[in-house]
Amino acid sequence: MTQIRPISDLEDHLKDVLRLASRAPVFLTGEDGGSYVFMTNKEYKKISGITTSEATRERVAKLRLMGWSTEEIAKSLRTTTDEVELLINELPKARK
Repeated sequence: MTQIRPISDLEDHLKDVLRLASRAPVFLTGEDGGSYVFMTNKEYKKISGITTSEATRERVAKLRLMGWSTEEIAKSLRTTTDEVELLINELPKARK
C-alpha cells in the first residue's frame, strides 16, 4: 500500500521509511509543496524498465579494479554517473 509521509521522516524516522520502502514506494512531501518518491533500487528498475546485463556488470567491475572513475566508466558505457553508481552498489563487496 502506498505511504505518504513528510520529508522530515527521512531524518526523524529513517528506519521506518526504509522498512516501508522495502514493501512499496513511499511518497515524501516537502515543506515547499514538492514531493519525492523513495523506493528500492529493485522497484525503480522494475518500473523504469532498466535492465543490466551480466556482461555490463562484469565490465564495470573490471574497470573499477583498473582504477577508472565513475565518470570515466559512465562515458565509456554511454550512461550517467548515477546509473554507474547503482551498478557499483550491486557488485559483490570483493569487487569494489
